[in-house]
Amino acid sequence: MPALDGINVVEIGEGVALGYCGALLAACGADVIKIETPNGDALRDWHVDGQSTFWQVYCRNKKSFAINLRKAGGIDLILKLVATSHIFVENFRPGKCE
Repeated sequence: MPALDGINVVEIGEGVALGYCGALLAACGADVIKIETPNGDALRDWHVDGQSTFWQVYCRNKKSFAINLRKAGGIDLILKLVATSHIFVENFRPGKCE
C-alpha cells in the first residue's frame, strides 16, 4: 500500500510550486483533486515542442475539475470538497481564501 493511500487532497491554485506539491502527494498514493478556473491552469499553456509538458509533469495522477470560484455555487462546491478532504493546499495571496 502506498504511504498516503486513502488520503483525500483538494488542491486550488496555479503554478509550478503548487503543482509539484500535489504531484508529490499523488505519487505517495493520495487522491488529489485539482480545482482549476474555467479557463484552465496556466501550466496548460506552457508548451515545449507543441506539448503541454509542464501540465503532464505537475498534474500527473490527479483528477482535475473546472469550478468558477467567483460564483456562490462554485464556492459552495469547494467548501463541500474541503470538508470531506484530509488535506487542503492552495497558493493564493495571503487572505484570499478567507
